[in-house]
Amino acid sequence: MKRLVSIMLTAVMLISACIMNVSAVDADAQDVSNIETRVLNEVTQAFRNYTTDTREGQIYDTYCHYADENTIDYVYVLWSISGGADSVNAARYLDYIIKRSNQCYPAMGLYIYDVDAKTIYTFKEAQDSVTAYLRDFLDNHSEEITNGSSNYTVYKCGDMDADGEISILDASLIQGYLAGINDFEVRDLLPNAYSYQGEKGVLYISDFDFDGERTVLDATAIQLKLAKLE
Repeated sequence: MKRLVSIMLTAVMLISACIMNVSAVDADAQDVSNIETRVLNEVTQAFRNYTTDTREGQIYDTYCHYADENTIDYVYVLWSISGGADSVNAARYLDYIIKRSNQCYPAMGLYIYDVDAKTIYTFKEAQDSVTAYLRDFLDNHSEEITNGSSNYTVYKCGDMDADGEISILDASLIQGYLAGINDFEVRDLLPNAYSYQGEKGVLYISDFDFDGERTVLDATAIQLKLAKLE
């Protein structure tokens, strides 16, 4: 009898512990949900006040980045004004090129929202103002652009074999293309883009040194960068 009572008490304790653990998990999930809801409401309001344009803007995609489990430090936002699609098809940010494949989404409609400063930055502005946030997003979370509803393609400058990394093979491919061994890939040339001069022109994925041309200097720049990383 005592053994039966002991087993029953143990079972009750185990069930109680499981319930408490489930409740704790639910509470944690609720906390995360509340944090994101609060921040995204803040982002929505900020973008409503962002322009004096009479047309209504729309947020299409967002990504919240957590500095820790309780703090969102920045938010990636795809936002544009209805009927205000930019005619530019691609633009360079840091050492990446972002190309749009859906004409409804302008290449200039990409933003970083600094939660602490409560400030909106275009990707172009973010390069200088919140570089670390933009770098983190492009290096580690750019699939949020390509996998979302936005239909963008993100290229890493100099990534000639399209494997997502910069390697000596990429430098060799550039040298081979320039020597006429093979033709440059069609995807290397991106017309109707914001050029290196900040005007509409052409961007090249192979233009690693970002001087507006594809030359042997791009291959050399890749080699120098790899040498510094070793």
